[in-house]
Amino acid sequence: KIFVLEQIVHKIARLASTNQIDPNPAADVLKAHMPNLAHHLIKLLEEKPSRKVLDHTVEILSDLANLVRSSKDASFLLRSLILVLTEPTERISPWTKGNLLKSIRQLLLPHIADMEAELLTRVYETVTPLFNYFKDAGNRTLLAELVHVLSSDDTCPRDVAKICSDLNAYSSTKLDGADFDLRLQAFETVKDLNLTLITPLRYQPILYNLLYFARTDDDFAIRSNAVSNLRHFIKSCQPIDSPRFKELIN
Repeated sequence: KIFVLEQIVHKIARLASTNQIDPNPAADVLKAHMPNLAHHLIKLLEEKPSRKVLDHTVEILSDLANLVRSSKDASFLLRSLILVLTEPTERISPWTKGNLLKSIRQLLLPHIADMEAELLTRVYETVTPLFNYFKDAGNRTLLAELVHVLSSDDTCPRDVAKICSDLNAYSSTKLDGADFDLRLQAFETVKDLNLTLITPLRYQPILYNLLYFARTDDDFAIRSNAVSNLRHFIKSCQPIDSPRFKELIN
């Protein structure tokens, strides 16, 4: 399986993804057989393969995401990638999860307007907890971009998307350095949110960001603001009769 995936399918997928060949026979072949190939790759993932087979399969699916032309194929592939993204940490590496996020963004951007609301909600519910998982700037920025993409279809409010972006803002003058001014402003914005005007689901990415910064950040101001906002969130939820908010707290 590894030989076929690595030496045959992956190489064809890479050739198909390049813009340096025109016309591109590899792209033509994959586009013609996209549904069938995607079906068999997903079936392989459902068999709970070894981590090496899983990594190769996800890498190929990432290449295929660039070639999808119909919203139907995009939705099918997206549902499958979400299932893989929920695999336990010991089965799927951070590198593979990062590749999955790139593929999800690639599938959403051209097709989001034609996708079902139920599918977009599942994407939202699946990717937002990863704000409490990824530590590197690249994947945290990618998560913020995904939330922004979902805000274009009202799956996520635009103000929540902006908060997520600002909480993970990086300085343009420092390599991987945080933009502390934007982040601290975002914490103030979070504190001013009226929880009676926002659903628990839509608050979810903010909560996972707060949890992450409260437990990991080395900067005292960022960590203390995260902890303060968590306390404020719990206190504000108490008078609200919402089982979903109570579930978030637990």
